[in-house]
Order: sequence, then C-alpha cells, then structure tokens
Amino acid sequence: MSERIWKVAAAAVLIAAAGLAMFVASRIIGGSRCTIHGYVQAQVRTLGDKIYAYRCDTGHLPQTLQALTESSPLGPYAKDNELRDGWGRSMYYESNPQQQRFALFSLGKDGLPGGEGADADIVFEGSQAPLDREEWYRRGQPVESFDCRPYRLSASELRALSDLKAAQERDSRSRGRGDSSAGECACDQSPGKQ
Repeated sequence: MSERIWKVAAAAVLIAAAGLAMFVASRIIGGSRCTIHGYVQAQVRTLGDKIYAYRCDTGHLPQTLQALTESSPLGPYAKDNELRDGWGRSMYYESNPQQQRFALFSLGKDGLPGGEGADADIVFEGSQAPLDREEWYRRGQPVESFDCRPYRLSASELRALSDLKAAQERDSRSRGRGDSSAGECACDQSPGKQ
C-alpha cells in the first residue's frame, strides 16, 4: 500500500511540474499580455469618464485637463500623473463649451497622428476627436447629451464625502503643525495605478 501512495504522489508532483513548466514557457514565448498601448487605452477611457463626472458635478466641461487635478468640493477628479500617457506625453484635450463636447486622445507610441498597431491614436469613445474641426463646429448641437445618472451621488453619499474631506483637511493641517503623535512618516508615496 505504501508503494502505491508513493507512486500516486510522484505522479502528482510530475503533473504539477509539467504544468508549471508549460506556464513558464507560455510566458516566455508568448510574452506579456499587457502592453503600454493597452494600458493607455484603459487610461484614456478612465480619464474620459472622469471628464464626464466633472461635467455632471459642475455643469460644464473642464477648460483644461489640469482642472481635473484641482481641489473642489467633489474633487480632485484625477492625479497629475494620470494626465500623461504611458509614453510620458500629455494627453490631448479640447472642448467646445457651447456644444458640451470634447476631444480626448493620445497619439500612440510614435506621437504622430494616425498610425497602425501600437502607433495608432487612442481616442476616447464618446468624444469627437475623430471629427475635423469644421465638422465639429458645423453640427451645432451635440448628437448625444450627457447622461449624469451614473455619476450622481445620493444625499447620504454627499454627506459622507464632505465629512471625509473635512477630516482629511483637519488631518493635513495637524500634520503641517507637527502635531503627529503617532510618529507617521510624511514621505510622499510613489505614484501608482488606481
């Protein structure tokens, strides 16, 4: 009986080792599934949604992307490092306040308009970046209006957010005076993903 247990255990170890070897080989041969281009696509989508949230909260589009990083009752909406694409270049943003439309895009790996593959432009769907300027202004009214329902907070959520911001401000003021009794480190954290 003990010989049989050893044979089963050895077979399980061999199967596990073969599975691990196949996984490692697929990662080496297949490479990483996550590319900078894919990361920037997600980043552009997220930043576009943050512009929508800003518009729904304030009633107007931001004049520049930098406005998303400013403190406000419900903001900041983005961090400074989120305004640059994965290749270190600023995102392109232009808005038309009369039409309540905006263009948000990255020029891809090569930094030039157009391109294919990794060099292709990455455009926020729902913005009008692919339209030329004459077509943009000719339309008059936007084709789609903003739907703010996904960005609306309930009264209790707004109260909780206001309380949280007030507590953070009190905490930052007390740290600024050196009243930190817990001995916390005031070092900046390295920027990271959401």
